[in-house]
Amino acid sequence: MKSLIMLLLIMVPTIMSAQDYQMFEVHYLRPIVGNETEVSALIAGHNKSFHNKGPYNNAVFSVLSGPRSGAPVFTMMQCASN
Repeated sequence: MKSLIMLLLIMVPTIMSAQDYQMFEVHYLRPIVGNETEVSALIAGHNKSFHNKGPYNNAVFSVLSGPRSGAPVFTMMQCASN
């Protein structure tokens, strides 16, 4: 029993330190009709200024179906090791 407790005391911190932290952030955009290209250019400029290096990854997608069909979606994911 004592060896089992010692094994758990060694294993638990090792397993907990190996896990990665991930955070997802999603923004649905609704640009004014006719300004879609301007919004795309502004997002590209924002990505170059703020997300060119570091733990953040981002992308812009388009909704394919549902009530928000055709709307652009700005997604950002943060990955950081503990």
